[in-house]
Amino acid sequence: MTMFIKDNLFNRIFRKSQLEEQRTKYQKVSQEVEKADSFLRTVAKCDSLIQMVAIHKDIWGSGFRNKNIGPDEYGMFRTKDIPTMKPEEVFLGNIFGLWTFAIPEWENNRNALYGANGFGINPGTRTYDLVLNQYRNLLQANLIAIIKPEKDWLEEYKKYV
Repeated sequence: MTMFIKDNLFNRIFRKSQLEEQRTKYQKVSQEVEKADSFLRTVAKCDSLIQMVAIHKDIWGSGFRNKNIGPDEYGMFRTKDIPTMKPEEVFLGNIFGLWTFAIPEWENNRNALYGANGFGINPGTRTYDLVLNQYRNLLQANLIAIIKPEKDWLEEYKKYV
């Protein structure tokens, strides 16, 4: 657990450098959290798999990284490096009885309906929307997990200011 220095007159006089370091870290962490929140809003309103790939690259390029959204030769992102990833290297599906396909296949069948199923999903739902939500949920969940320590740090810091 991080030890915080209370921002009071005594510490402003005798612990000026530690207090300044703490303020600097606060600014940096606040910016990272805001950037992550901005990405979360962008992912939430995205309505295209191709756009989601671009957002994914931006998230990765901004330093928000973990194994789940990184390259994996047998996983969803079958690429050497996320910044150079192409839609042909992103494989979605294997949910709700759907086959796994690369994004171009989902784009070519954008209006295909899910149909009768045993999963309680409206038969009129587009399969494209199911895999778009799969990609969205994966990015959101991992971005939230990545930024959680910083958010926790901010909450603790605010108790001492």
